[in-house]
Amino acid sequence: MTEVADFVVVGAGSAGCAVAGRLSEDEGTSVALLDAGGSGRSWVVTMPGALVFMVAGGLNNWRFNTVPQKGLQGRIGFQPRGRGLGGSSAINAMIYTRGHRADYDHWAALGNNGWSYADVLPYFRRAENNADFADDYHGSSGPLHVGGLRTESPMHAIFLEAARQGKFPIREDFNGAEQEGLGIYQVTQHEGERWSAARAYVLPHLGKRTNLRVETRSRVTRLLFEGRRAVGVEFRQGHRLRQLRARREVIVAAGAIQSPQILMLSGIGDAASLRRHGIAVIHDLPGVGRNLQDHPDFIFNYRSEAPYFFGFALRRLAGQVRAVGRYWRERRGMMTTNFAECGGFLKTRPELEIPDVQLHFGMAIVHDHGRKQLMDHGFSCHACLLRPISRGSVQLRNADPFAAPLIDPNFLGEDADLDSMVAAYKLTRRLMETPVLSRLQTKDLVTAEVSTDDDIRAILRQRVDTVYHPVGTCRMGVNDPLAVVDPQLKVHGFEGLRVVDASIMPTLIGGNTNAPAIMIGEKAADMIRKEHGLTSIHLSPASVWCRWNAGPLRQCACAVRRSSKPAAAGEGWCGAPGGSGETDEPQTRWPDGRNVWQVLCLKRPCTARPCAMSVKRPELAWRCAARRPRRRALVGAGLPRFAGKTGGDKGGSWFRWCPPHGTANQLPARPLLPRHAEAAKRVRTRLPRGHEGEGHGRQRGTAAAAHTS
Repeated sequence: MTEVADFVVVGAGSAGCAVAGRLSEDEGTSVALLDAGGSGRSWVVTMPGALVFMVAGGLNNWRFNTVPQKGLQGRIGFQPRGRGLGGSSAINAMIYTRGHRADYDHWAALGNNGWSYADVLPYFRRAENNADFADDYHGSSGPLHVGGLRTESPMHAIFLEAARQGKFPIREDFNGAEQEGLGIYQVTQHEGERWSAARAYVLPHLGKRTNLRVETRSRVTRLLFEGRRAVGVEFRQGHRLRQLRARREVIVAAGAIQSPQILMLSGIGDAASLRRHGIAVIHDLPGVGRNLQDHPDFIFNYRSEAPYFFGFALRRLAGQVRAVGRYWRERRGMMTTNFAECGGFLKTRPELEIPDVQLHFGMAIVHDHGRKQLMDHGFSCHACLLRPISRGSVQLRNADPFAAPLIDPNFLGEDADLDSMVAAYKLTRRLMETPVLSRLQTKDLVTAEVSTDDDIRAILRQRVDTVYHPVGTCRMGVNDPLAVVDPQLKVHGFEGLRVVDASIMPTLIGGNTNAPAIMIGEKAADMIRKEHGLTSIHLSPASVWCRWNAGPLRQCACAVRRSSKPAAAGEGWCGAPGGSGETDEPQTRWPDGRNVWQVLCLKRPCTARPCAMSVKRPELAWRCAARRPRRRALVGAGLPRFAGKTGGDKGGSWFRWCPPHGTANQLPARPLLPRHAEAAKRVRTRLPRGHEGEGHGRQRGTAAAAHTS
């Protein structure tokens, strides 16, 4: 029997998890997600500090190498890429930055309508559940947890003081109105654990969404076509060669290295190159695998006796063992580190409109991506060029789908990139030479003998490598001979085939690429839903309303229900704001044009909690409303009430807003009646976390706040 799903997603990385998770919100749509790696559930993934075992080691990592780099004196570079659910979001340094707004406006200026900063910001916000910031730039109800580090490291204050001494601007939020400055990075962690794209979009729903199927240890070997329509994939799982058919679309989300590889193995790419490998050409698309871009990166390393850093020195071993113990007890301390805890975005020349360099201040010495471990202890600082001119490529090594592709980032292939890296070197050295950081250094391990510009150029060619942000190999574009996909992310010349990952970026963004890849997955899911007429449980703003009738021991137990299904006998639909009560049709629209979902009301015994909401399965149910008439005040203190048509109810209907994922109220509060104000004050102290109302979100730690004023 042929296996089939509506949508087949190839690759469970940042974008693949996002698009699969969102599409599976429609219970009538089947989604199959395939990945060559494992489940992504182990402690090595969830413990942030264990990333060293994955990036430097072979765990959950493809461990690719580049071809010899002409601009790096013929050196072979390292290209770690995530393997398993979550992809590179399960092995990366968890830094949450989006790039500069100018990056996305440039995409739109190239003809990619719908990809300007104003167009993509809603998708960043939709994905995000930010613990520190609540404003027009951030979301607080998405599945991706973002927040401050829990390392409690004194280095945060020291780094900010170094920035002041070096006359650099301080920036608290790199994803807000302005990007330039130095500060402490936000990370994709929740309560001290890594929050990968898989934990955000896929793992919570396994075994609960029957329409979501995940196949691990499944290596896709080629795409299947009927004419110019993609109809499925062929993949190897263990010793079995299997096929999975797609009723609607095949979505390739294998990343900037392997998405073009899969297309080329399937006969889509430069015709001459494919024929050299004996691959039948289905479509001559020369841009496949071209336009590879990555951030070239140089690392300063310093030995230090300060106790704030990691290392393999025996004298520090006991402290690091204690840190592991604290992590298991509290999920706090050194082992919650992402290593690159501090950094920021700077301009090498004051006349530049936007930053062109990014710094990552590391809590350990780094040699060869951590693959060379020395008995040493200290810190490092990365300087990477944000928008290099050099362009590389990904090409097939041969027709074997299990052979690693030929990866050529072409680092420092253009002289202008080398000149910019010289400026980045000098800028970073200025920070490292500030008094507060100089006092921490006992030895400069890399640059002690570097003084002239020629010395700088030589050390750069000796040591520059990737900072793990490859993009662009299936670039998006219109009227572009090297474009692979259009602004809808459909592969040119085909039906039912899209590419959804960082490979579609026409140009490299100025920042870490995990958050943009997730945004791409969110936006792609929205475009696909609209094209195929799918529904979603996602409400924007995230709000579900329940009606509570003024009768003893009556309440609403609210379950999200597709409005296309009529209510059963004895059931009624809660009215939405502006609605008219019992109906099967949406009554109004939110400001973004999305239909208000109907909420099924059932009469059940009252619950102990004023608003008990299932965090683990928010797609199934929210329990809302008050317990008794005397508890009407539960609707108050920052939670609005509405009056509507209720038949025989004299006082009108009371609505209780129950925000998904425990987010704070996003709608204007209505004043309480005086007789309920005191009761509301008493009840408010017992509301679940996140229902405190507007303006009560968590703030950054005092150490960070004190140094960013």
